[in-house]
Amino acid sequence: MLLVQRKTNTEGIYTTEFIEYDSDWIDKAKKEFNDFKDKGVILNNSFDDLIWELTNQVDSPTLNFNFSEVLYQKQISKYKRDMVDFEQLINCVKAFFVFKLISTSIMHLQRILNVLKSVIVSTEYFNPKKTDKISEMINAKKPASTFVPLLELFEFLPINDIDDFKEEWEFHYEHYLEDHSMTKEKKLQRRTLAEFQSYFYFDRLFKDFWKHSATNEEKLYFYPLYLWWKITNVLPQRPREFCLIPYDCINEDDRGEYILSIRRSNLKGQKGQKKIKTHTIDGDYSLFEYPVSNEIALLIKDYQQLVEKYGESKFLLSYEAFLSTLPVSNRGAAKANHGDHGDTPIIFTRTTLSSILINFYAKVLQKKMGLQIIYNNRPNLSKEKVILGEKEALLKPSEIMKINLGDTRHMAIINMVMSDVSPILVRDFTGHEDMNTTFHYFGHLDQLVKCITYYKYQELRSINVDEAQLWFDTPSREDEKIRTIYKMKKEGRFKEVDGGHCYSDKFFKDDITHCIEANNGECESCDFFEGDPTKYREKLDRMKEELETGLQEDGFYFGNLLKSYKNTLNEDSELIRTHINIQQKVHEYLSIEKKLILEQINE
Repeated sequence: MLLVQRKTNTEGIYTTEFIEYDSDWIDKAKKEFNDFKDKGVILNNSFDDLIWELTNQVDSPTLNFNFSEVLYQKQISKYKRDMVDFEQLINCVKAFFVFKLISTSIMHLQRILNVLKSVIVSTEYFNPKKTDKISEMINAKKPASTFVPLLELFEFLPINDIDDFKEEWEFHYEHYLEDHSMTKEKKLQRRTLAEFQSYFYFDRLFKDFWKHSATNEEKLYFYPLYLWWKITNVLPQRPREFCLIPYDCINEDDRGEYILSIRRSNLKGQKGQKKIKTHTIDGDYSLFEYPVSNEIALLIKDYQQLVEKYGESKFLLSYEAFLSTLPVSNRGAAKANHGDHGDTPIIFTRTTLSSILINFYAKVLQKKMGLQIIYNNRPNLSKEKVILGEKEALLKPSEIMKINLGDTRHMAIINMVMSDVSPILVRDFTGHEDMNTTFHYFGHLDQLVKCITYYKYQELRSINVDEAQLWFDTPSREDEKIRTIYKMKKEGRFKEVDGGHCYSDKFFKDDITHCIEANNGECESCDFFEGDPTKYREKLDRMKEELETGLQEDGFYFGNLLKSYKNTLNEDSELIRTHINIQQKVHEYLSIEKKLILEQINE
């Protein structure tokens, strides 16, 4: 599936269209070709021409689609690869470029095509046994802005055996991006608040859709995506690993707690070790067991019951169930794209999961909810993407950034750092090779915490205290304090104490329980105390700034510890110490932000 951007009459606003590889795609491509021909951008008369002449009234480049058919046929005859006929492949590549012409300069398209030809020769048409060439290609002096469009092309190509190739391309590109995102001062470029904001926004929208408006048919179609979101936000998994979760993955231990079996690649995170690929699932992946929540376990069981009528499967995700949700006219083409498997069930792949994610943006977030999809101006991405202005800008309620399948893995690792997960387990999940990518997130813990508090503030502003509604499904003790303070202020109840007011409902009734909890009566350290409003807010703002700086520094330090980890006792203790520091700062930051929220609500 291909996402196509079109400019509207409103400056800076783009609409998006999603082109599926189905029976209509070639007709749509030829229509776009004729539209550009009528506008004088394409000078050829026929879509079938192998060389297209283009012009923007300044430059007149050509797009040469003359690829090696001999090399292509060799893949079929010698390596027995399951591939479409050569003419169909060429038409697919042409379709991609004519759709990209809508939002991409003609000179940049020429650069993309030239790099594509180089990739085809080096990897022999994306041969899964040639994935070792990808790192060389990406780290060579190629235009970096071509890497993302090429990944989009790989997602669109009707070649059945390139799932591993696509994942390797994305993996190495992420490393390239993070390695080259350093400024001259060797400081990581800051991720925007909007990136983290979209992450939380996506979570809230997905939950609302699932709970309130999703039909049974929509749930069947989007269930794999919902499971991906729920599982990989807790257990850091790559998209391919998630798709290979075994069917019998949920069991109960002796204490009645749920245990999830997942696959993890044997080929990642082995720095300095020779990686031997067996090209088999059992050889290249190992099974691991982790405890999961009742919610995740029950979702998995619900999905299993939902899809059991579509036949047995070795894996959790059912391709046959997915196929049943497609229009009848598209099922044959979708099945054909996966090749002839005989009686063997088709494996649900990363490509299928990616198409569902894009459809969620298109059919739910954009069409149903009316949101505009925004693209981040990250380093080395195509200049034609819609960009954000200020780095610290928050998105409007009508905007959301595009999330990629690999994002949840890194965010899950960061969530582990801020939770009570052992730092040694965090180290185990990241691995040496993945640290360059995940390290980029560690330096932005302050941004992530800002986003958490931003969303809590937005939801708190609309609460109804009488209904005891706050931002958590199960309120913690801290949330009960917020609820109490809010209610006491609303009712005008407080007690005068040295330097300010006390909003403890217990102390209001002469019960000193809260006083004892607050460091034996020190009002300044009590959550229910508020001093002079102006000075109090200034003090809290200063504390927030100090904590933000501390979180950023601790995050970088923690990431460096993981990168250089050599399994010594000193390193283990330092990891644990830094981990505890981060958790304490996160707790303090959230506590301060809650106090500031109350100040803003009462204005």
